[in-house]
Amino acid sequence: MITCDNVRQLFSAYQEEMLTPVEKNALENHLAVCADCRTALSRMEYVQQRLQQLSSLPASAQFDQRLRARILHDKPIPGFGFSIKSLSLALSGVTALAAITFFTLTNLGNPVPDTSNHLSRAQQQNIQTHQVLQNSNAVPQLAREDTLKKHPETVDQKKIHLVGEDR
Repeated sequence: MITCDNVRQLFSAYQEEMLTPVEKNALENHLAVCADCRTALSRMEYVQQRLQQLSSLPASAQFDQRLRARILHDKPIPGFGFSIKSLSLALSGVTALAAITFFTLTNLGNPVPDTSNHLSRAQQQNIQTHQVLQNSNAVPQLAREDTLKKHPETVDQKKIHLVGEDR
């Protein structure tokens, strides 16, 4: 069965009588039962008729030569000092630069994930915690106490003030 989308794609070929007999028969059978496609075809035919009724405007004698010269030589637009080609290249460059800047700024604070290690974040933290505990147990208890005793800090009680307390 032919769908509305398929029929509408065949409208131009139908009007130009470029369809095979099988395609033409299927399209006409569909148009007989589908009001939406009949309406779409009649609107298309109406627009084409109106376009054919438009009068053409005569072009100047130099129009063709001037158009070809502009296309071939990419002359600057009068009053602007640049050509369409240079403008499009500049806009392309600015767009690419903006995209790169946006990508860089949005990904600047995000660390690159380590794909070589398939451990979850919780598993990695557990391993790091275990390593820290192992390293701290390797230091003898006396050595940790001695380092605290070597540099005792003296606190001047007169310099301590509690919040809300008068000085």
